[in-house]
Amino acid sequence: MKNFSPLYYFKKLKKRHLIALSLPLLSYANGFKIQEQSLNGTALGSAYVAGARGADASFYNPANMGFTNDWGENRSEFEMTTTVINIPAFSFKVPTTNQGLYSVTSLEIDKSQQNILGIINTIGLGNILKALGNTAATNGLQQAFNRVQGLMNLTNQKVVTLASSPDTQIVNGWTGTTNFVLPKFFYKTRTHNGFTFGGSFTAPSGLGMKWNGKGGEFLHDVFIMMVELAPSMSYTVNKRFSVGVGLRGLYATGSFNNTVYVPLEGTSVLSAEQILNLPNNVFADQVPSNMMTLLGNIGYQPALNCQKAGGDMSDQSCQEFYNGLKKIMGYSGLVKASANLYGTTQVVQKSNGQGVSGGYRVGSSLRIFDHGMFSVVYNSSVTFNMKGDLVAITELGPSLGSVLTKGSLNINVSLPQTLSLAYAHQFFKDHLRIEGVFERTFWSQGNKFLVTPDFANATYKGLSGTVASLDSETLKKMVGLANFKSVMNMGAGWRDTNTFRLGVTYMGKSLRLMGAFNYDQAPSPQDAIGIPDSNGYTVALGTKYNFRGFDLGVAGSFTFKSNRSSLYQSPTIGQLRIFSASLGYRW
Repeated sequence: MKNFSPLYYFKKLKKRHLIALSLPLLSYANGFKIQEQSLNGTALGSAYVAGARGADASFYNPANMGFTNDWGENRSEFEMTTTVINIPAFSFKVPTTNQGLYSVTSLEIDKSQQNILGIINTIGLGNILKALGNTAATNGLQQAFNRVQGLMNLTNQKVVTLASSPDTQIVNGWTGTTNFVLPKFFYKTRTHNGFTFGGSFTAPSGLGMKWNGKGGEFLHDVFIMMVELAPSMSYTVNKRFSVGVGLRGLYATGSFNNTVYVPLEGTSVLSAEQILNLPNNVFADQVPSNMMTLLGNIGYQPALNCQKAGGDMSDQSCQEFYNGLKKIMGYSGLVKASANLYGTTQVVQKSNGQGVSGGYRVGSSLRIFDHGMFSVVYNSSVTFNMKGDLVAITELGPSLGSVLTKGSLNINVSLPQTLSLAYAHQFFKDHLRIEGVFERTFWSQGNKFLVTPDFANATYKGLSGTVASLDSETLKKMVGLANFKSVMNMGAGWRDTNTFRLGVTYMGKSLRLMGAFNYDQAPSPQDAIGIPDSNGYTVALGTKYNFRGFDLGVAGSFTFKSNRSSLYQSPTIGQLRIFSASLGYRW
């Protein structure tokens, strides 16, 4: 007996569904976190907190909006920056999660419900006696009963079925070159009576990327976009101490197409009625082949005819055989089929989500003597309650078939709080500024990825095989048996991370030159399947030119990933490139 039941597939299917649906929100992670927003931020690798001046201080440190800019002016300022994120094509190897799909199935028989005479009448007593070759009716009848009893006992056999084969232990993956464009805007007023007002429109996360091959199935096609609108204000005392606050309003959207392999364990069940109501072409795949041989041996003519036809389901004799076999199984006292499932099943899905949320940013700066500045900036966590849709096709093997699930979902995720400590000092009559920044990101806190599909109102449809004969309500009950408390968390094991930034700025009369070096830790475990990430090392360069109140600038940031320390092994060093160009105006 081959595997009848998709029940446990649904129970375990949801675990990996929920994981994958949360992936768009992982955009804030090390490899997808875009701290480089303005031109100065890109050129200095975001070592731009204590030394932040002008319009973009509204994003990096609102407390600093009240200090004069690097040209020594107290003016209103506006900056427009366009950023291009570039990730070169790369290949990698990763352990497979496809363990293949197996089942061990048996039928449960209630002997009190057996009807041996009904089986004999279906098969035909004369054919049985003739096949036995015994002229003694009494002895022949006894042997016939023995044969029929053997047929019923056959249904108690355990049958091992291989529905799909596992992949090799290590599979290959690769990506094409990725380019993503993000516009940003910054503004601040001139300072009046110590008060300064400003705001920023930024894209703290954004990416569109395709992953290919067996190794890339888990991510496959990713689109992420997050934008932030943040009005801010500051109050400055005697050009020496300042505090600032910004309110953050964020909108997030993402779509994700991927393939996951869902681990299975446990037992699932279909009733006798569900089994015997299967279409013949599906039923033919669900019974041991030796049942046809046994029935042929005891003279059942439809079995003999179907054998001659080679088991061709388009042949009328095979249709007659399986109709008769269903009657025989019904008379045998069949109650249900139980299947123990092992391995993994393939799930191909499309999901999306969008939502709005908010938080705040506070900063404080203190001038140390005449040439130093110490700053503290805190960004609150931001919790999204995103709404979206799910469409998933579960591949259960040739005989079970595929199931289509459509429904809505809710994604609850918290972006982490961050704390930055920075000190900037100016040398050589304020022509040279050196700034160091320590940034702590609290990944381990908060409810990172809680995804709740609305399975109660979802629709379910069997596309082929056994499940095609089950109604939506039956499939819904199967899904309802899942234990949501056991849903895995993609954020499990994530750690708080440290980032160290060092930036240098040369300030001439009209020209500014900038450069930086950073070290950024990865929050995700390096030995787990998920978003491929590893520690990053960043080098940044940039320049800005002042011309009659206008500021023109270009900058580039280059992050190198140590892929050899990640589960996703690559023969090359991973790269993340960010290029920015800006136009600013002061009045």
